[in-house]
Amino acid sequence: MENCKDNTTLYISNLNERVAVNELRKALFAVFSQCGKISDIFASKRYKLRGQAWIEYSDSHSAANAFSVLQGLPFYSKPMVLNFSFLLYFFDNFLTEHSFCPEVSVE
Repeated sequence: MENCKDNTTLYISNLNERVAVNELRKALFAVFSQCGKISDIFASKRYKLRGQAWIEYSDSHSAANAFSVLQGLPFYSKPMVLNFSFLLYFFDNFLTEHSFCPEVSVE
């Protein structure tokens, strides 16, 4: 893929569609935050978007680290498929209304 080294957003597919969206977001945050600081997580219950999520990191190094470490990791009984996202925030208005990133204070 071209320009993946500067991409901060990962596209995750093959997620279990039966998991509630809020639970899915929290679980994705718990797993992916181990690789770096997460700026945003997007997952939806809309029919065409089920089983997919987008995770944006604050820097490209964290995204590349997560891509290499978490590829194929079993997540709710299904192996995750990770790719770098081509469309960064293609749901711009929708993302700001429905994204999830808990406020975390780092001391």
